[in-house]
Amino acid sequence: SPGRYAYRIRQIDNDGSFAFTAALEVEVGLAPKEFMLSQNYPNPFNPTTTIEFTLQEDGRVVLKLYDLSGRELVTMLDEDRKAGYYQSVTLDASRFGSGTYFYRLQAGGRVLTRKMMLLK
Repeated sequence: SPGRYAYRIRQIDNDGSFAFTAALEVEVGLAPKEFMLSQNYPNPFNPTTTIEFTLQEDGRVVLKLYDLSGRELVTMLDEDRKAGYYQSVTLDASRFGSGTYFYRLQAGGRVLTRKMMLLK
């Protein structure tokens, strides 16, 4: 499960003697605490695609889809999310036509935008 773990390695020699390494720490299963918006996959897609992002801090997240003219088509996400985890949203674009679209992530006063292609 996700968390921070400490471990030591025990080395055993051929004569049966052993020694331990210094304690090491590792963080498992947690996303980096940075504001990041990944490219959707698959891209191009038909009709569903997945969008992943990470957050720098806990807070309100808004993810919207726009057409080429900048018209807002749908709000995919508008809720509070926690930092430190990979977040994902699946978009079902079966009601939209083929073309280029933009998705925009807003959180903590920051904004990131990426482009995607829908091919039917």
